[in-house]
Amino acid sequence: GRFVTMMGAETINTYNNLGYNESKSIIFGFGIPFTHTGIRASYTFNDYVSASVGLNNGWDDPAAFNNGGPNYEGELTLNNKDKSLSFVLNPMWGPNSFTVSPAGGTGHSNSNLGAIDAVATWKPSFVPNLTLQTEYLYASETGPVVNGHSATWQGLAQYLVYDFTPSLESATRGEFFQDKDGSRTGTAQTLWEITQTLSYKVPNVTGLLARLEYRHDNSSQNYFSNNNFVNPVTGTQHLWHGQDTLGANVIYAF
Repeated sequence: GRFVTMMGAETINTYNNLGYNESKSIIFGFGIPFTHTGIRASYTFNDYVSASVGLNNGWDDPAAFNNGGPNYEGELTLNNKDKSLSFVLNPMWGPNSFTVSPAGGTGHSNSNLGAIDAVATWKPSFVPNLTLQTEYLYASETGPVVNGHSATWQGLAQYLVYDFTPSLESATRGEFFQDKDGSRTGTAQTLWEITQTLSYKVPNVTGLLARLEYRHDNSSQNYFSNNNFVNPVTGTQHLWHGQDTLGANVIYAF
């Protein structure tokens, strides 16, 4: 069937898993796939170790015949008995690039994409209601991805989540993302962002959640637009190194 990827600290939202922050991380948006179509098997060895393996069509687009073979995915999960400390490792490798042959026609894949994503989570017993989570991603794609060369990208994200009460939660996320060759964002750059989210579960209304979020993004290049869309003299877009966003959301799951 079609599955959500096993990679990443964040995932596609569902009614019972909205994530710590309202906006998504750069790693989620640019670094990893969203879905796969294929076959997957999982096995729990004991209270401390579980694993998954799978074969799929590659990253995100099962309708495009751009892969010369299957992609291999895996997951290894380690945790202690009370689940206060866990480590999840996700490797993936396989052909994923579409190139047009010199003679015309549809061409074939001659590029392999490999990624490894690790997520560590710690809930220290000496600070009740605190969750610390760290994610690291490294990925590379061989072949003529950018200007006839291969491409690499990597990211690191840190989450600090604290529940003041059963209804009020604070979630802070900081991350950086290096798109060395510009293959993921369209520009060779290093991005970083910091996000602060307050979530409030409205008492006596099951499923009602209110959120307030501030986020700052920054790039090593002029990458972001703002309200000054176009320079009236040159007709070009104004671009800036950073941007700030503020969001207020009310979510009702039923």
